[in-house]
Amino acid sequence: MSGSFFRLKFLLQRNRRGGVATGQTYVRKNVHIFGGLLRCAKCGSNMTANQDRRRANGIRPSIYACGSRRRNQTSCTNKYISDMVLGPFVLNYIANIIRASKTHSPSTSAEALERKLLRGDAFKDVAGIDPETLSQLSGILNGSEDAGEYRPQLALSSRADSISEADTLKSKRQKLETALARLNTLYLYDDEAMPEKDFVMQRAQLSKQLEDVNARLEAIQAADPDSSSGVSGDFIRKASYYIMAEKLVEDRYLDYEKYIRAIDPAVPKSFLASVIDCIDVDDGRVAAITFKNGIEHRFTYIQ
Repeated sequence: MSGSFFRLKFLLQRNRRGGVATGQTYVRKNVHIFGGLLRCAKCGSNMTANQDRRRANGIRPSIYACGSRRRNQTSCTNKYISDMVLGPFVLNYIANIIRASKTHSPSTSAEALERKLLRGDAFKDVAGIDPETLSQLSGILNGSEDAGEYRPQLALSSRADSISEADTLKSKRQKLETALARLNTLYLYDDEAMPEKDFVMQRAQLSKQLEDVNARLEAIQAADPDSSSGVSGDFIRKASYYIMAEKLVEDRYLDYEKYIRAIDPAVPKSFLASVIDCIDVDDGRVAAITFKNGIEHRFTYIQ
């Protein structure tokens, strides 16, 4: 078949309602990661979630708006905020707290702690953190030896200790499907599109690998029908948990857009709901984060 056929088929799939999402790793339900956590800083109403338009890279983020303004057409003037603003800010702030705890000591100054907490591009417009917040957080970090580790029930289950061949093949299949989607995107939209011959050849190679993986998965399931039950959902959530833990602890800066494409969004949603009580939003910015321990982290911005 010619590359023109692949191009047409892909475009028809992509433009059909519910069709292929460019670069999407797997089909997922709508999950508003920050749903239920946001509060309008102007009028105090809860913020409601909707899906924004799909981006060129396949991501379709959530947007959140003042619920009172939307339902009752009140005079509240608060602007909406997107996952693409909230995600980098909130997750990198939590990651910075985790990293700061590793080096914090009673001699660490408030200024030094603030610099550690505001490290990264997500905070380039933040002027500072409320001094009372820094004082309270410093006290907590000084006594953090007894802090517990966040581990969802899935990670504590016996199945989390072993990854079967079927699990590994599922992961490989996801990577191959992602590679095919990206290849299609590169061929369709790149200004310097690859030659049709190269596109057809690479697509054939990836498709052959995908066929081999699917064949092996079918053989495993035929030999042991119970081997693949629940693997898809459980494995994605399990892998997502470990990816999240690694990113929060190890990476110097979490690339939210890249991260959210690789995981089940239910995992960060569950994590955030377990550690955050409320996020105040003011004109498209994070004004404050109140954690479950009751401490409000309030931010001031460069004017």
